[in-house]
Amino acid sequence: MSTGKLLKRAQGDPNTQWHTKDLYETDRDWEKENVLLMDDIRRIHRFEGKLGDGFQVFFEALEVYMEISRKTEKNYVYAYLRFHEDMGDPHRQAMSQSADRLITTFE
Repeated sequence: MSTGKLLKRAQGDPNTQWHTKDLYETDRDWEKENVLLMDDIRRIHRFEGKLGDGFQVFFEALEVYMEISRKTEKNYVYAYLRFHEDMGDPHRQAMSQSADRLITTFE
């Protein structure tokens, strides 16, 4: 029977919650990866003006791009899942904004 009260996420059934630990164990792990990703994004710039230098250079650039893309998407999803758990939490708001900046920088 429903009491009419809306429970906080932490009070709900864990089986009906997102399993964000499948992405990152803690927010601190996410933050570390976020910093590393900014460095990774800078790595892709070394290929500017060189994609026509042969298949090997093109293939390497594509591999680096795909690796960064997968990590960036994982970073973004985690930040937004955590943000939507409690949209009033300033830390989670900052995480979502950081993820937005990261993905915008990458694109």
